[in-house]
Parts: sequence; C-alpha cells; structure tokens
Amino acid sequence: MSRSWAQAAMTTGFLSVEAMEQASVLCAAVIVAASVVVSDGRCLTKSRQNVYAFQNDKWGQVKENAQSEGWFRRNLRCSRSTYETIVQRVADKWCYVHERLHHNTVFGIDDRVAMALLHHNTVFGIDDRVAMALQYLTHADGYDPTAEIFGISKTRAYMYVCQVVLFVNKCFLSRTVRLPNDSAEWEEIRRGFEMKAGFPNCYGALDGSLIPIKRFADFDGWYCRKGFPAFNMQAVVDDKLRFRSYSLRSGSQNDKSLFNHSRFGRTCHKVVPVGDCFVGDTGYKLYEHIMTPYPILSHMSDEDRAVLRFVEDTFRIHQTVFLHDTPEQMAALITCTLVLHNWFIDLDDYEVDDDDTTNKENWMYIGGDDIYPHELHLIDGEQAESARSKIRDYLFKNHCSSGESQPLSFNWDLVALNISRPKSNCENLSQVNDGLVVHSSSRDLSSPFFKMEGLAVELYRDAVKTWPSNGQVIYAQHTSTHVIVYQAYNAEIAEALLRAQCFHSPEVARAGFIMTRMTWIKPNFLWMMHRSSWARARNQERIVALKLQRQGFDQLVQTGVVSSFYQSTFESKDEWRTQLSASNVRIQWDPDHRPNGAKHPTRRAIQIGVRGEALLKLSTDMLDGIIDVTPFVHEQQREDPMDDSVWLDNLIVPVERIYDPHQSSC
Repeated sequence: MSRSWAQAAMTTGFLSVEAMEQASVLCAAVIVAASVVVSDGRCLTKSRQNVYAFQNDKWGQVKENAQSEGWFRRNLRCSRSTYETIVQRVADKWCYVHERLHHNTVFGIDDRVAMALLHHNTVFGIDDRVAMALQYLTHADGYDPTAEIFGISKTRAYMYVCQVVLFVNKCFLSRTVRLPNDSAEWEEIRRGFEMKAGFPNCYGALDGSLIPIKRFADFDGWYCRKGFPAFNMQAVVDDKLRFRSYSLRSGSQNDKSLFNHSRFGRTCHKVVPVGDCFVGDTGYKLYEHIMTPYPILSHMSDEDRAVLRFVEDTFRIHQTVFLHDTPEQMAALITCTLVLHNWFIDLDDYEVDDDDTTNKENWMYIGGDDIYPHELHLIDGEQAESARSKIRDYLFKNHCSSGESQPLSFNWDLVALNISRPKSNCENLSQVNDGLVVHSSSRDLSSPFFKMEGLAVELYRDAVKTWPSNGQVIYAQHTSTHVIVYQAYNAEIAEALLRAQCFHSPEVARAGFIMTRMTWIKPNFLWMMHRSSWARARNQERIVALKLQRQGFDQLVQTGVVSSFYQSTFESKDEWRTQLSASNVRIQWDPDHRPNGAKHPTRRAIQIGVRGEALLKLSTDMLDGIIDVTPFVHEQQREDPMDDSVWLDNLIVPVERIYDPHQSSC
C-alpha cells in the first residue's frame, strides 16, 4: 500500500497503521474512498440526509440555458421570468419560517447565514425546490415524474415539495387570497365587471367546485353528491380571475350549506354598498347582497351568464387534480395552488386549455375560515335577511285569494319588495312573465300525470308517518320479489341505459359508463334527490330507477363491507382496510335528508357501492328493468317562491317502507 493511502486513512480516523498493514489493498481502498469528503461537501461523518440526492444534469443545463423557455412552459406551466419572480419572492422570506423547512433554518437567524447554510448543506437550493413544487402541482401524475425530471429520489422530492407548500401557505396565503381592504380596490373590481361583462355594481362572482381526492383511511362523510370522495371549495373571484376568498370543506356539504357556514357568507353583506352585490348561480339563496339568476336558465340574461363565466373560467384554469395522503395535506396543496394561481394572473402568465376539464367524477371543515368542527352549525355574527320571505309574502298578499287555488302571473318587482338591486337588472327581471301555479292542498294521485311507470306513489305527508325517527334504516319500495333503487346520470349515459336495460352493454360503455368504477345505488328516493339536487346537479340531470331482484339486493347488503371502520364489526383497522380494498361491494350509511335538503338529525340512510364482478352480476342476474323517472322528478321540484309548507303539503313521493333484507318476503 502506498504511503499516501495510509496517511489519508489515518487522517480520517478510521484506521491505525497496524490495521492498515494487515488489510488488503482492496479493503483499504474501499474504506478510504467511503470516508474521504466528496467534491460537493458530503461525507459520512456529517449528516447523511443528502447521500441520495444527485442533481439531474439536464435540469442544471436548463437553468444555465437562456433559450429554455419551452421547457419551463411544458414542465412548470409558466414562463421563465414568472418562475424567477416566484423564486425571488420565496427566497426573500425563506429564512423567517419554521425550522421544519430546513434543519439549519431557525427563527431569528441572519438572512445571509441561513442562505449560506441552505446552499452549503444541499445540492438543491431554493430555486430547485420551487421548480419541483411547480412541476408537481401543475401535473397530476404523482411524484415519480418529478423525481425523474430533477434526478432525485421520490422520497426527497416529496420532502422538498412539502417544504415549499408549507412555506407558501405560511407566508403568502393570507395576503394573496383576500378580499379588497380599501374602497379604491373594490371600485376597480366593480369597473372591471361592468366593462368586461356589462354587469353593473358587481363586486365578485361566487361558485363552488368539487375537487376529486384519493380516498384515505378515514373517509367517512367525504363522498360528494356525485358519489366519489372530494373537497367542495367555494370561491369568490374578481374580474381578473383571481381568487379573493375561499372556503374548503368535505365534498358531502352542498354549496348552500358551505356558503351559510363560511365567514364570507356571514359577513359579505357588510362589505358591499346598498344596492350592490356579488353574483352566484342558482345553488345560492337570493339575498339583498347576493344576486342569483332566474331558476329557468333560458331566462338568464347575457350579463348574468357573462359574470358566472368568470368564476367558471377561474376554476377551469385551476384544474390540477390534487392527490395526497391526508385531508390536511391535500388541503395544503390546494391552498398553495390558489396562491400560485393568483401570482400567475398578476404576472400575466396563464394559459387556458381548450379541453373541457370539468370534473366528472361530512361536512368536515378543512380551510378558508377560522371555524372549528364543533362550531360548524353555530351562526356567530349578524346574518342578512333572506329575500324569500319577502317574495312569498308579496306574492300571496297581492295575488292569492283566501281559500282559492289559481294560476298567478306576476313580475319580479324587487323595488316593491324593498330589495335593492341595480336598475338594469331589475328591468331584465321584470321582463320575465312567469306563470306560477299554486296548487290546492289536495291532489288527485290517480291522475296519470303523477304516476311513475311501474311504481306506486303517495303524499309525502302520509309517507313520513310510516318512517322511523332514528337509527340506520333501509326503507324502499319493495315487493316479495323486487326492490327499487335509484341512480343519477347525465343524459347520454341515461339514454344508453334505458335502451340497453343493462350496464354491461357496449352501447353503455361508449356513452361513458365504466364497469370497473364504483357506482352507487340508493333505495331512498329523497336521498337520491338530495344527492342530485332534484336532478339539477351537473351530470346528474337524469334519474333512473332500477328494478332489482330481492334475493340479489339482499346479497349485496349482506356481503358488502361498511365504508367506515367505526360502523363496522371488524376488530382492527388493518383487517377492515384489507377487506374494504378487496371487496367489490361497499355499504355506506349517511345522514338521511328531508325534501328541502335539511339533514335528519338521527336517521341514516344506506347507499351501496358496486363495481367489477359484482356490478357485472347485478347487470346480468339481478336487474329486471330500468325506468326513467326524470319527468316525475321535474314535476315534484320545488318552485323557489313557494313556501316550504305548501310544497311539502303537496309533494308526492314513491311509496317506501322499512325493508328487512333477512326476510324472504315483504
């Protein structure tokens, strides 16, 4: 062995002279090579956190090449200048955040020292981490491509992305996604909407969007009305398509409830002048400060549509699918992208794809408001008065005679109702001459108009007397041989199902139905109405009834795995997860709902998820017919001006009674 090798070994402190003399040349070379400090400053006597981080040469070349604009557009979805601006914003505040972002970064450390430590101890600087976060957040294909592009392990990519997400949320979320704080900023938004959409006195567009998420272990209550786990995010956007306010909750909460429980919903009437408003879609109540379009879409003005397109386009731009491990982490990713979205807008750097990216796929609170779960149903703050009672009182006072049922013809006289609105919008609404029929409390159920093919119906006020007041209950329309269940689809799939009378037909597959995905059947008609918003929800405009053989339905109930561990009989979560992932049939007990959408406090209704082989068996062996009940649903829909008590007194529903799957006959 040469003297230089021996001296190097002694210097590192790993070997003595005697040991070196006894060792072979090969062993000595291996030991010395492992202990000598490498060119980038790493060694085994220091922290080992970066042993497996090897920067991709291609990424380094991209950074050095001034002509690499196309790479940034393809991989980061922004220009190089936008990327560099974001890096500068992050770098300016990096050292002030929590020590979890970097093991050598603590509160109070000098900026230059912190930056030197960051660059000295890792081959990946702030600019590299920001680039990785942008690549991951603007693509929906996971961490594998991110790790490959930047030449690091997936674990390291995950850590760096989480650092940037945590940092952006901590330092920029509250100051970037916010309502205006001075009159000049409000006035700029008002002028923008009037100039671009022709809608006067508007300070923001309001809507909600379902964001599909990966199902996590504790997902009970996260299924949205379309049958998949999701977040429901309510957002207010301005005329420049920037997010101004958001509220993020689980997908099972509808837009109306989300608005009522959000801080924006409870306080927005205080920030707009009298006569001015925000604009929302038909899913929101009509308030003095919230203008909603006429329920019949054909009566919407061009100005209404133009304003609502602002919020729809904003959601379309913000189109990344967010997948992560826990609700909190998924929420952090979503809020981080809100900040990045607004930065892209401010820097005039965004592109709208031509493809339609609309998502076709427990009320638990996640983000956007400082509310805790136990405060969810508490209304803490002055609440604006709803216009519904004013409209109802005005209509019945001026147009209805006592004890008489008659057609009504009226104009939306908002001025007479003492509801302030921009003058031009009042004129548009006043041109709508709607025929509103107030039915008497007695309805002839023998009329063919109120019958569904093959199904029996009754008044809701009579049906509710036969239903239990609490517990997990299956009640359905059933005979000794069959059980009726309901589903909601878009028009194309519904028409294909009605023609094929089964799920496994190639025609149904061409319409967009996928046999391997979980499809949910619901024996409770009103629960189906809640999920589909009475056939008004997107991609749920058609309601079909399935006539299933009773024996097959019983088998589904008895063999399905409950989707919540706490409602199951399994002794361990591991056993429950194993059975849940392997089963093609799932049982979910959700809060039952009344016709107006109110949640029943003590009763839970069942829905059954079926996929794969179980769905094929249902389609081939259990299904004896598919019936279109959409016309019946349309007839029973509530007209907005009608009082709830009048509607419920006249509402007709299918006959449904308690069902026991253990009995062989009804």
